[in-house]
Amino acid sequence: MTALGDRIKTRRLELRWTQDKLASEANISKGFLSDLERGNRSGIGANKILELSRALGCGVEYLMTGSGEDQIEQREVQIPRKLSEFASAEGLSFTQVMMLLEMKQQILAHRSDSMSRSNDDFDWKKLYESVKEFLA
Repeated sequence: MTALGDRIKTRRLELRWTQDKLASEANISKGFLSDLERGNRSGIGANKILELSRALGCGVEYLMTGSGEDQIEQREVQIPRKLSEFASAEGLSFTQVMMLLEMKQQILAHRSDSMSRSNDDFDWKKLYESVKEFLA
């Protein structure tokens, strides 16, 4: 069975990312990432696993167990124009943008009356203001 650090490193290399790039995208330190990849970290919090899975485009299950490889995203993510503009103005990281996009998708999945709203009609600032304390 492959260790967590090995799966992280393998996926990072598949993306052709440096440790610096992944650390930045996952909002963790390069030293922490290096320790993870070398197996020098015995524990990692759920929030860091979630950040890594989002940054790497794979499921948490894959990182933790190695199963669910089919959950690795092979497609390019389309970030709505208004979200991209808002993220640039606010200085949001890629990870924060992806979290907002995922939150919006979850909200709309539970609200049938707003399923038809396009991304251009969505109020990204309102969503961000509601959840920004959890995105830090």
